[in-house]
Amino acid sequence: MRLNSSVRHTRTPNYLPSLKDSILREVRNATMSLLDRGA
Repeated sequence: MRLNSSVRHTRTPNYLPSLKDSILREVRNATMSLLDRGA
């Protein structure tokens, strides 16, 4: 909750949070597939 309010205070454009979420999701998926391969 604190993070959301601080993000609003910085006045970031609306597309940034969703872009960040998309990147984090991609990184998480890549990490999980690497772990699945046993790397």
